[in-house]
Amino acid sequence: MIIKNIINYFLYIILFFNCIFQSKKLYGESLSYIDNLIFEAQSKKLWDKRAWIKLLLIPDHFFYNNKRSLISDKSYFLALDGKYNPENELISTLKAFNEPLVINSSMHPQCKYAARFYWLVKELKIDPSKMTFQSCPEYNKFINYLNYEDVSLVFSNYVADGPGTLFGHTFLRLHRNSYSNGDSVLQDDIVNFSAFVPQEKEFLYPIKGLAGGYKGRFSLVPYYQKIQEYNNYESRDLWEYRLNLSKDEIRLLERVLWEVGWFYIDYYYLDHNCAYIMLSILEAVKPDLELTGKLWLYAIPSDTIRIVNRVPKFIKSIHYRPSVLSRYKERMSVLNQNETKIVSNIISNDETVLIKSLSNECDKYCKARTIDSALEYIDYKEKLVGSNNPIEFQNLRNQLLIARSQDGVKSDPLLYSPKSNAPHLGHDSGLVSLNLGSSINGDIYSDLRWRPALHDIEANEQGYSNGLGVGFLDTILRVDYKNKQINLKNFHLLEITSLPEQVPNIQFLAWHFDIGYEYGFGFGDASTQGREYLKMGFGSALFGFENKALLFAIIQGDFGYSSDFGAHIGPTLSIGGLAKLSPYFKLILQSDFSKRYNYERNIDSMEHSLILNYYIAQNFETQIGYVNKNGTNEISLGLRIYY
Repeated sequence: MIIKNIINYFLYIILFFNCIFQSKKLYGESLSYIDNLIFEAQSKKLWDKRAWIKLLLIPDHFFYNNKRSLISDKSYFLALDGKYNPENELISTLKAFNEPLVINSSMHPQCKYAARFYWLVKELKIDPSKMTFQSCPEYNKFINYLNYEDVSLVFSNYVADGPGTLFGHTFLRLHRNSYSNGDSVLQDDIVNFSAFVPQEKEFLYPIKGLAGGYKGRFSLVPYYQKIQEYNNYESRDLWEYRLNLSKDEIRLLERVLWEVGWFYIDYYYLDHNCAYIMLSILEAVKPDLELTGKLWLYAIPSDTIRIVNRVPKFIKSIHYRPSVLSRYKERMSVLNQNETKIVSNIISNDETVLIKSLSNECDKYCKARTIDSALEYIDYKEKLVGSNNPIEFQNLRNQLLIARSQDGVKSDPLLYSPKSNAPHLGHDSGLVSLNLGSSINGDIYSDLRWRPALHDIEANEQGYSNGLGVGFLDTILRVDYKNKQINLKNFHLLEITSLPEQVPNIQFLAWHFDIGYEYGFGFGDASTQGREYLKMGFGSALFGFENKALLFAIIQGDFGYSSDFGAHIGPTLSIGGLAKLSPYFKLILQSDFSKRYNYERNIDSMEHSLILNYYIAQNFETQIGYVNKNGTNEISLGLRIYY
């Protein structure tokens, strides 16, 4: 028995060392194979291939060539200098793919960097008999869950509610069904990139957003949740641009999302934002696209929509998804005067008798139209999202739903689709202009203007929200030929003008905000002095002639400081009008009356202006202007170019 145990003991020892020997032999063969793969990759210079560059999310640049990945998370890179060195990152990636499995196969580099792995396997024809291919159960579970058929780039329009909505937003919609199988909102997902902003520090968003103070992360959420958030809660229209991607490209998109989703990117409000990152993802999926290089110093969501739309045959279709406010406006637009009055009566008085009286005041079709309109109004006012119940109109809404279910009439389809006002048709966001002018006494001058974003009410509103003007870093330099001087005439750090149209039963305030610098801010000595200022105020806008004309009046608080005049404060009244004379001409008139006070004297100002814009093309306009500012008359002719 003892002899038998000794024999078994020696057999186990022999078997153990034999396994170690075989493992070392296999690992040695694997190491040798990796060396061959690295040699082949170096001979082919795979790191210079655009596909590899784009998998690392290295964007193109308009002014220079700098191979630097957008990923900020150091743990993303397998080489110490991988963020800046695609060659070392590729070699380190190949070495990592050959590492033995330790604990969790889902965290093996082959699994974690699935997009790189599949690309390198294809490029180098990696033999699974010479390198162990990991099973990657978590990755496979993720990919099997996705299994998308189509992809759309979605733009949510501009809303003047805060810094995060002023310039719009873009994200990717991932379709479960192909284009031919219709809509699949309840099944679809979206890929979103946004800054992670702690709720208690939201007021710091503009400052930290400009400085890259937030971490941007990807998220995958059901599309219907975003529809509820944007369409219903924020009343933002959605524009869906379905992209022409092959099945293989969609599979690659899924792998890229898996790979980058583990890591963060420093979020910069002006460039490394949702729009720029979405373009980078599309380049990773379709490397022959040249998108990021079309942008200069910053990325505006609407500009990225135009860039993508200009790629030949890349957009398959465009779909408009109206917000609850747009749906309400369309419902109300088809009602006659009596039906409009009925809707007003319903929503102004929560009484059952109002609903019952509908049958006496109009037929069942009229009843259906008015109730549908009233329900859209309640959804807008209550900002109903998901399973939220109405508060103010809870009883009325329940009664309306009961009454509506009893008439047996289908709701009229919402047919309005403002394709002529799609965001890709608007002018580019950047503006440079040159105005040549003369004062009444013959002094010649030039005004050079640069505004990186976004739109003013003088411009063609096609592709933009009607009555909304947003200017950022708007700078005007005046060249005074008589005195041979160049002066800073105006600088608007941020200027917002909101002149919303009035909707039946909904009254919107017009408002204006402006912070910046101006030269010549009053009569007398103030006409040759500069000041810093902050203006903010509210008023009203009245639209007419099918929204082709408007009148507005805004009263503002004016806070300023000048080195010669000191601090001053007072009211400013702005009144004006706007008329779209034709698809090519727009006339703008405005008068500003200011009364400012400081501890020594009053600083009064009065300015009248008349501007006529002619729209030559999408990105070209000419302008004739007349200005009387504090008694000085000027007339000018200018060219405006958008980029």
